[in-house]
Amino acid sequence: AGASPRADPVKGVLRHLEECALAEVDALDAWDMLKAAVVVPNAEAMGACLRELARMRDDGEVAVLGVNDRGSGLGEEVWHEASVFLTLGAPAAAAAAWLVCELQLIHASMEQQRQRLANYKALGKYTAAKEMLAYGGRQHDRSNLVSFFFQAGGLAWSEADRAGWLQEDDVAAWNGVAEANKYGFVTAFKPTKKQLRGTIPSSICTFPYLCELKLEGLRLTGPLPRAIGNLRSLELLSCRDNELTGRLPPEITRLANLQILYLSRNRFTGPLADLSALGHLRELYVNSNAFSGPIPPSLGSCAHLQMLDLESNEFVGPIPEEIGNLQELNQFNCRNNKLTGELPHVFESLTSLQRLDVRGNELSGAMPVELIKMRSEGCAINLSPNTGFVLTREVEVVADFMTVLQLAQCALVGPLPEAIGTLVNLAELDLSMNNMTGQLPDALWNLRHLYELNLSGNAFTGPVSPSVASLRRLKRLDLSACRLSGELPLELINLKMHSSCEVRIGRNDPGFTLPNLEPLGDVTELDLRLFSLCGPFPAQVLALTSLESLNIVSNNLTGPIPDGISVLSTLRELFLSDNKLTGELPNGMSQLRELEVLHIDGNNLVGDTIPQDVMDGLERIEVLNVGRNEHFVVPHPERRRLQADRPGCRFTWEDEGAHLS
Repeated sequence: AGASPRADPVKGVLRHLEECALAEVDALDAWDMLKAAVVVPNAEAMGACLRELARMRDDGEVAVLGVNDRGSGLGEEVWHEASVFLTLGAPAAAAAAWLVCELQLIHASMEQQRQRLANYKALGKYTAAKEMLAYGGRQHDRSNLVSFFFQAGGLAWSEADRAGWLQEDDVAAWNGVAEANKYGFVTAFKPTKKQLRGTIPSSICTFPYLCELKLEGLRLTGPLPRAIGNLRSLELLSCRDNELTGRLPPEITRLANLQILYLSRNRFTGPLADLSALGHLRELYVNSNAFSGPIPPSLGSCAHLQMLDLESNEFVGPIPEEIGNLQELNQFNCRNNKLTGELPHVFESLTSLQRLDVRGNELSGAMPVELIKMRSEGCAINLSPNTGFVLTREVEVVADFMTVLQLAQCALVGPLPEAIGTLVNLAELDLSMNNMTGQLPDALWNLRHLYELNLSGNAFTGPVSPSVASLRRLKRLDLSACRLSGELPLELINLKMHSSCEVRIGRNDPGFTLPNLEPLGDVTELDLRLFSLCGPFPAQVLALTSLESLNIVSNNLTGPIPDGISVLSTLRELFLSDNKLTGELPNGMSQLRELEVLHIDGNNLVGDTIPQDVMDGLERIEVLNVGRNEHFVVPHPERRRLQADRPGCRFTWEDEGAHLS
């Protein structure tokens, strides 16, 4: 009865009866034929069962349990039925113990079954076939489960794992049987960790209507048995999280109804089998194994494939062009393999694709423009790390409609092409965390509609152009963690000071110097935090004599604090933390009589006290942080003296907390 698991199995039985020209024959003859088709699928195994049963009877093993007097009276037909329940390879006493129960059940119900089947013509073909199927289903899959029970060492199971087994008539009540249909055939089987260990037994591959087989997290070893191909009704097969080894058996291609195949996190090896015969396959997970060789182009024939996960194997060679045939593909993951070559220009045809992950390979070449379009439309595309992709002038193709271009962490290398300036409608450009090189092209500053520009984490070199001022709509600019250098354009400082734009240019090496700041006029606040400033304390700042707040935290300034800082007499806040300033505190600080907050922590300053002249001049000081200066060590008696002189000031010393800015 080869019917689909979702079809009516009764009709399958009828087809078999009609094919055998049995529609008008005696009911018992029809039943015998039905048993041959459904109940006894393997004639060789049946013969072995009969021989084993005869041996047990001749050796007296059955007689010990009191069935010898029943056996001779039941006849060959009953022995034939009983042999279905015999488990080859199980201890003889265990098999015989179960045989006693089954022989009694068969003996009690045989006459009732004969009477029901004798009414075959009166019942009509469909009803009679349903009766036959119900009986055959109960007996057939019950016998298979019993075989599994003994092969898996069921007598040693815990009471909880053994619940229902060998007792309940309805096999759906047997722990591990997730579902059985109304005819008694098992349709879903999920044994527990304690029910199945070691290798996969052959008895698990004998359920004709099994739709779902889940062997998950059982620490199973050995190969996937070739008999797996007998489960023609399977729609879901999951063997994930085990220790299965070897190659996939070619018989797996017989599972014509298979829709979901989980083989994740095992130790399978060799090339991936040709699965093109699995025409209904929707999801394939073979990640975290040791499959090798190229990705089979035949996967492109699995037209209904939606999820394809090949992660963490040893696949080599290019991604096959045939992947472009998978019009229903939603997710494609081939990260952490050894794939080489260019990305194929077929992804644009995959209109259903929502996630593409090719990280951790050795792919290279030009970045396909179709991937740029897909990423802008919301597809999650992960390309880094790889050998590297080049952004070419092909970006011009998307100039008319592209408003967002996000290629962060896409393993981009090489320069940013001048063609980027053709994308005049861009509102957001993110090329961060790549390895792009060269100077920033002048065409970049033509993107007047930019709202966000992020080029951080690359290897760009050279200066930042004053043309950055042309990006008047900019709300976020990130040029940090590159290799930019030269004189900072005053336009960039103005951008941060006089707009709501968030500017990040820190961690550039070698870093920047300041331009002439006199054009800033009577500015009262100057924030140069994380501006990648290098060299000595910038003398340009000393021209801004109206400053009340100066913040140069987290730069790379070296040398001493200049004595000329005294000209900034209106300062109320001075933040110089986390630089590389050296030397002692200059006497010029004594002229900062309006200063209320001073943070000079996290430098290389020296001294064993704060000079008295400086303390006398800092009349309004409320917060003074000299912590994290390795060579600026103030003894505790001196600390107490300073604190006593300024009871209203909060001091932070070298061995105390982090700076407070």
